[in-house]
Amino acid sequence: MAFIASGTEPGKPGEPGKPPNLVLAGAATRASTVPRHLAVYISGGIGDTLMNLGFVRALADDAGAPVTLVLATPPVATPLLHTQPYVRDVLAIPDLHHDKAHRVDRLAALLAPLRIDTLFLFSYQDHVLKAACAARIPVRAGFLRTHKLWRAPWMTQRIAVRRTGTPHPDTHTWLPRLFKKYGYPVRPVEPSLTVSADAAAHAAVLAQDHPNLVGFGLSTSAVIRRYGVAQWQEVASLLADRDPTLSFLLFGAADVADTADAILAAAPRHVRWLDVTRSALPLTTGHALVARCRAFAGNDSMGIHLAVAANVPTVGLFGASPPMAYSRLLTPLQPSPAGTGMAGIPATDVAREVTRLLEDQAP
Repeated sequence: MAFIASGTEPGKPGEPGKPPNLVLAGAATRASTVPRHLAVYISGGIGDTLMNLGFVRALADDAGAPVTLVLATPPVATPLLHTQPYVRDVLAIPDLHHDKAHRVDRLAALLAPLRIDTLFLFSYQDHVLKAACAARIPVRAGFLRTHKLWRAPWMTQRIAVRRTGTPHPDTHTWLPRLFKKYGYPVRPVEPSLTVSADAAAHAAVLAQDHPNLVGFGLSTSAVIRRYGVAQWQEVASLLADRDPTLSFLLFGAADVADTADAILAAAPRHVRWLDVTRSALPLTTGHALVARCRAFAGNDSMGIHLAVAANVPTVGLFGASPPMAYSRLLTPLQPSPAGTGMAGIPATDVAREVTRLLEDQAP
């Protein structure tokens, strides 16, 4: 059954209600007409947005109309997302999460004028679902953890997901099930990001002396997830020994510039580098540079997801985080033996996998 907002919102069983309430509104099936305005909510970091863009693009292609993104991430990615033809608008709300007293009302006030008729919650947050009800969005689709099924009346299209045991990222497990249940496209579209003409021209100038690039993603959300300087140097040396025409893109922002400096300071002389970590490049240009790479290897962070979204074969280094294999383009590597962290991923293994990706592209 479907529900719409009216009055006060029910609380947990045995708890007093809180605004807004939900009243019965009909069958919770996909509307017979194509939605006029789809929106998708995603929380987490920029990488969480990037790894789910394939589903966003699939929804837009199916609806024949661009999608509004509601993101709890910093707005650094907004200009890149605005260049995508399947993105209608980006509503960046990173500050709302901490305003617990007013976030429902504030978000509802932002959503209501947009006249959204279907909101997909790729990430579950109570306050977002409450705000969607208050904004009278008719179709609210997403997942509910099995320990929160009492929230079901708030969500008109839903699927139950276990609290633990779902492979990371869990969206790539439950979204296809939800989409199949309600008649949406099941498979994500790859590549999910296209390069704008201006960004491509800027990247071409930066990479004019490096026609045969392999990218190294240095950034990460935690130091424990960073691959070592000596390891990156060894990977580059092994690859350059096999193919002297290769150059290596050191990709990341200013927070990893010291790492890039250390790599360059003791790097073998026969290895060619393109270091952009101190360049303060907009993400549109960074994406265009990554898209020029023949292969990419990186820590568990935005870089590997940006590469996958750009259709670049990628090796992900998961020494201190759960491995991901959500795309045919992503090859995860883990430490051996287990528990040894990033130091337990041998440079020879990384070089071997990158070499395989390069050889797979040979005519």
